[in-house]
Amino acid sequence: MKRLVSLFVVAIMLISNINQIIYAQEDNIISIHKNYIVELVNDTIEIKTADVCIETLKLENSILLMATDELSQDREEIIVNAAKIIIQNEGSYGSVNKNDNNHGMSIGKFQWNSYWGRALPLLQTIVKANPENAEEILGAELYDEIANNSADYWNHKNRTATDDEAERISELLATEEGKAAQDALIAVDAASYVDAGIKLGIVSGPALVYYADLRNQWGNTSNTMATNAKDSVGSYEAITLYDLHQAALDYSGLYKTRRNRTYDFALSLGWSESLDAKVSINSYEDDSNWCFDVLVENYDEEATVYAVIYDGDGKMLASTLEELKEDDVTLLSEEDAKPLTLPKFENASYVKILVWDNGLKPVLSERIDIK
Repeated sequence: MKRLVSLFVVAIMLISNINQIIYAQEDNIISIHKNYIVELVNDTIEIKTADVCIETLKLENSILLMATDELSQDREEIIVNAAKIIIQNEGSYGSVNKNDNNHGMSIGKFQWNSYWGRALPLLQTIVKANPENAEEILGAELYDEIANNSADYWNHKNRTATDDEAERISELLATEEGKAAQDALIAVDAASYVDAGIKLGIVSGPALVYYADLRNQWGNTSNTMATNAKDSVGSYEAITLYDLHQAALDYSGLYKTRRNRTYDFALSLGWSESLDAKVSINSYEDDSNWCFDVLVENYDEEATVYAVIYDGDGKMLASTLEELKEDDVTLLSEEDAKPLTLPKFENASYVKILVWDNGLKPVLSERIDIK
């Protein structure tokens, strides 16, 4: 568990190009922002300065009692990518929406909202970390409102922000303690969104990434969309990314741009949604080419096998494909392997082998690092 959360948040921060993040030797260190340490201690996320604990956030861990080996991808991979797309959809450290859909202000990387009781506790955590700096940034009146009220003071109130308040709150959110507090809350929230989908019975990694973004935006209404998808395909375990996307679009015509962006992101991961299909690859090289013999097993539909070569920055250099037809969709011997060839590039870093069905849904994927 400690390793999972540590790797997850460090990966998110590296994706975001935050130079302060350090992956320490200790497994329980999540991130470091100058004097502020985000740490996992006894299934809680703690924000510390030196040995003083500033704030403790409970990490929901009931999912650990459930079997997760049926997931199509590792849980930590799913959580990392769920957090990544939510951040893309929501905001940056200093983002402030003064009145989000008439529910008051939303703040920070995950756009925590005041009406739903998320914004004020986050601000209180930041204020508690450095009261003097917070009061200087916020001013006496706004500081008093944030620091000296209960955590639920803004709950179910349309607490909007003025232009001046938005500027002050944005500055506070972008401080080192503001970043550390948001890192901690992202760790808790992204895991809880994914785990809620797992508890329903969704096993597709791409669908869980998509569900996490639904949960972030729609709250418990995301379960209604998942249930509608389940009713369409027969079970939660059978829900694919495409099924959940269609259910979300059918449920509401709102936020289609976000829904399509999230769908495209989850699709671009190239993850398999099949638990039974397997791919084995024999890779070798000649004077001018990389060669791959791709063997697909336990898959009974027509599909296309792609080989795509990338440089170290993730830029595609070349690709090739082979079709799987009805008479060879279940390949059981090395003699049946599909040969794919890619030219050599001096700056090549890795190759992805992708199997996609005729509906352009990912079936299998495998990455091969080029030495």
